[in-house]
Amino acid sequence: MNFFKENEEHILLYSKISYFDKTAYLHLLFLKGELTFKSTDLISVSYEQIYLLKENKNMAIQIDPSSEKEIHNLQLLFKEAVNYESTC
Repeated sequence: MNFFKENEEHILLYSKISYFDKTAYLHLLFLKGELTFKSTDLISVSYEQIYLLKENKNMAIQIDPSSEKEIHNLQLLFKEAVNYESTC
């Protein structure tokens, strides 16, 4: 997570979801690094920012406008994860 700096926009290249032990995990691949976390740590996703809880601290990742298509995909994955965990 050291590649996230304040006031810097990040290009999201790819996002996916995986499941293990009744928990959904989101994997995000950025141009400068990657991040994996429990879906319950994701607070919200907008076209400008991703908000999440990491190590008991709120974190906002600024998103480059060129990532619009992948942000839309991440929003769908987030909904899928919420549905999955509500049935477990």
